Amino acid sequence: MTRLIVLAATVGLAGCDAFDSTRDAIDGLTNPSIALGLVIAVDEPEEADLSSTDLEVGTAFSLFLGDASSAADIENAPINNATVTLEGVQTDDPTEGVYLITPDRGLVYEDGATWQVAMSLPSGEASATLELPIAPDFDPITEQTAGTGVSIDLTGQGYNAVVVVVIEASSGDLTYSTEPQTAREVYDLTRGNDEVTGIEVPGEAFPSENEVYVLGIAGLNHANGADVDGVNSLLSSVSAGKMVFQPVSTFPPLPE
Repeated sequence: MTRLIVLAATVGLAGCDAFDSTRDAIDGLTNPSIALGLVIAVDEPEEADLSSTDLEVGTAFSLFLGDASSAADIENAPINNATVTLEGVQTDDPTEGVYLITPDRGLVYEDGATWQVAMSLPSGEASATLELPIAPDFDPITEQTAGTGVSIDLTGQGYNAVVVVVIEASSGDLTYSTEPQTAREVYDLTRGNDEVTGIEVPGEAFPSENEVYVLGIAGLNHANGADVDGVNSLLSSVSAGKMVFQPVSTFPPLPE
């Protein structure tokens, strides 16, 4: 009889755990608070000036907080009265729901580290846990024809998304970028957790002959679903990555 009582108690506890898990999952899907964040670390490239881009040397963090019932409403109801920290560093005061930590604030990106985002929202406490991936490793581009695209193989590096910039070295002008500029673009960038095995950089990124371009690539990993708590687990995501740069020349090859 004792064994039956113990078994019944165990089944009852398991049922409670399942109920609690289901309730938490439903709460995560119906929570109207949305968090969309991005951590990007940038080392200074030797061949180009970054002033024409939104990139700065160091580690930057941006987070959009909104109150939305669907993806279509993401940017319509920004939350401006929250407190947000990343690894204990508090963001600047928000503008239109965007909370920032600029590179001069001293965040140090460490490959493989686990970082915590803490959010105090009007609706309660929320958090996100993200792992910092290493910078992409890809083959040097030894010869490039102006106006021609290039394929970059990232197989096996485990990234969920990629951000690409191309800068003309002589002028510092940005010729191509997939940097997200809005909350909607961050949302689009962070959909899905499939591995990105390669990217195509279009020919428009290298428009001129006899020029050196600087190609920057950041491979991102997403924190979403079970990695976020206290916000909508379906719509929210915080991503992190480190950008590496490589020169690309459209000068003709030297004669042998």
